[in-house]
Amino acid sequence: MNDLLSLYTSDAVFAAQSAHIYVFESIAESNFADDFFSSLWENDTQNYTAQSLVVAIDEHLSEMSTCLSNDLLYSKAVSAIVKATIRFYIRRLLFKAGQVRKLQKARTRSMRDPTKKKVDDTMSRPFEESFDIVRRIEADIKIMKTFFEGMVPRIPPISRVIEHEFSILVTFQECLNVAAGVSLDSSFAAFATVLHKKTGRNVRMTKTIIDDLWRLVVNSKERHRMRSELKKIGPELNKISMLCNKGQTESLSELSERAEVPGLDMKSILKDIYSGDDRIDDHNKVHFPHPFDKKKTKEKKIDTNVEVDRWYDRESEQPRHIKVAEAVWGEQGK
Repeated sequence: MNDLLSLYTSDAVFAAQSAHIYVFESIAESNFADDFFSSLWENDTQNYTAQSLVVAIDEHLSEMSTCLSNDLLYSKAVSAIVKATIRFYIRRLLFKAGQVRKLQKARTRSMRDPTKKKVDDTMSRPFEESFDIVRRIEADIKIMKTFFEGMVPRIPPISRVIEHEFSILVTFQECLNVAAGVSLDSSFAAFATVLHKKTGRNVRMTKTIIDDLWRLVVNSKERHRMRSELKKIGPELNKISMLCNKGQTESLSELSERAEVPGLDMKSILKDIYSGDDRIDDHNKVHFPHPFDKKKTKEKKIDTNVEVDRWYDRESEQPRHIKVAEAVWGEQGK
């Protein structure tokens, strides 16, 4: 009987947490959803778009509170919506960056081939006023966070969820601050490392996100400088990934599929956003000799959380396929 009750409780919690899917499906179809990071949003000094978002969320939560009389279930539902709000905002921000990248690539092709049509950059241009943009994002974050903090007296457990989840969004904002040159702490390496930890510790993903954030507010010359800095801290990011992933393999294998609420895992969301992006999907497979038998060759998919050099390593003066073998088979591969 206890097992049955536990199963029913688990199912009820899972259902309450999954309600965020329907909430944000409705929000995605609303009139204001596409306004985020558009020219209208850029010129909106009152942050009406963010205010519209919290009003819509409040309406859904009010409806849910009448349906979920159990405080535990309501708390779980609100916690999931806090997480979903952060992911919605990040998705819109990176979507904007993706559109800007497409525009820049189209412009390059147009310059190379004058016969191509002129590119329409109405909705896909980078932000014009970097300082105003980072302040606009900061105000958006304040509006959303203040809204959820207003629910803490009724649901105290969500305070930790709010702090943790909004710290992810603040990290994105701080990276934009550094890119725009408005941050008091201009340590690029520090923010890049924090972003790396909060977005799943995938080196290629981290580099791509940073490249896209810089693309929104700076010119190509500044992005080139950023990439140079990012290259310097690449080994440190790899080290973080390897240390964290080593301890996660066993614990993750023990989790049931039902334990993970769909649409809230940051790594999965970023993977979906960048699906098909050649900056991440390229080089996922590496072909190299088997370390135990020179006559054998083996193709193995490398953990893309760790970026492995492909051809030649200048520091160790070794062909890079040897480094790949060491990364996969450990000390025996040397």
